[in-house]
Amino acid sequence: MDLAPDDDQLLDALRARVAVDPRRPVGTHDVPHAYPPASEQDIEAAEAQLGFRLPGLLRRIYAEVTDGGFGPGYSLFPVRRGRDVPGQDESLVEMRNKLITDPRTPRTLLPLCDWGCAVWSALDCSCNDGPIVTIAGEQPLMTTGRDLRSWLQAWLAGVDLWEEMFEPGPTITGVNPFTKKPIEMKGIGKPKGRP
Repeated sequence: MDLAPDDDQLLDALRARVAVDPRRPVGTHDVPHAYPPASEQDIEAAEAQLGFRLPGLLRRIYAEVTDGGFGPGYSLFPVRRGRDVPGQDESLVEMRNKLITDPRTPRTLLPLCDWGCAVWSALDCSCNDGPIVTIAGEQPLMTTGRDLRSWLQAWLAGVDLWEEMFEPGPTITGVNPFTKKPIEMKGIGKPKGRP
């Protein structure tokens, strides 16, 4: 496996973060918590369905840290299906199979997490240190300039990855449907990066 010398430190930092603050809550009654790691059999079954082996670092995260449920956006998708939390109720394989119906999406592009509003962060698994790619509706797929390692390191450091992903968007004035008062909403701009 091609792993950087500091991957053990990254995995330790992920374990520590997952234990206290795995992801942002989804709704007012959601209580984020860590899941047990995926078994080798679960990972191998997912790889067989995907048609490729997961990059070494991602494999270790699922096997040694947790089976999804942590990280940027609404959290990394699990290898195993069966969470009752929005954004985590579908597996890596299910999400990849949905997204590859779009002809722009290569078969080796693996969605890692959902940000809502038809936006996903995905990993190019065509090589071991592939880039993180932003999928945003009908916009072109854009590489972010980060690989999995630097993306997770940035998340651990508190970097606003959403801000990194998009140009500033227009401010839209609307009406709050609950309070009926005017509100300003920040729209998303074009994805940053290169096609």
